[in-house]
Amino acid sequence: AEGGSGGDHVGTWVGTPTGEVHERGRRARSTRARPPLPPVGHNGGMILRVLMVCTGNICRSTMAQEVLAEEASAAALDVLVDSAGISDEEHGNPIDPRAARVLREAGHRVPDHRARQVSAAELDSWDLVLAMTRQHLRALERLAERVGVEVIPDAPGGERGVVDLRMYRSYDPLLGAAGSTGDAAAHPSRDIPADWDVPDPWYGGHEDFVETLQVIERVSPALVDHLRDLRDGPRP
Repeated sequence: AEGGSGGDHVGTWVGTPTGEVHERGRRARSTRARPPLPPVGHNGGMILRVLMVCTGNICRSTMAQEVLAEEASAAALDVLVDSAGISDEEHGNPIDPRAARVLREAGHRVPDHRARQVSAAELDSWDLVLAMTRQHLRALERLAERVGVEVIPDAPGGERGVVDLRMYRSYDPLLGAAGSTGDAAAHPSRDIPADWDVPDPWYGGHEDFVETLQVIERVSPALVDHLRDLRDGPRP
């Protein structure tokens, strides 16, 4: 199986009546088949699934997963949020301690996380897959093409063979994007401006991680609005 997809993975499942988090991100190698994810699909009005993707799955995508899970829980949205990396170089590692520090200092939880690599076979099992950079988007486009999954903006939830694949910052209010299908969110990766990339804090210091978290905290409420629209239909 590609990308180590033979193991089980469970993301952060939020949005119960009490707002309790049932599962935290974890992954373990196993010879067992992947268990089915909770029944979802916005067409069926059930639990929505969102996957965040960065490079190694220990900084940007993990932070974005945690903040969205908290925002969704506060909004009483049934959302399964997970994250993964394009690379397997950090497989099994926890969240970067610098990312954990900025989450903690900003009042967020620090997830009990183990990095994993995204699998081509899982792409069409998510309602929305969000790439942190154009490079990640290109890699995901290639994975989708390899397994015959068509990239369609606002693809019907729960439908096999299609995926709604977008840039994470297509929901950034500062870019005037709001995730609409008419902007660069719906365009191939080659057409997207460089400033749509989420800043990579890996080679920087504390302030770089703070900057990345600021982007994530700005995007997450707009992303929650989009997920609410998927559940309820666009607001008038």
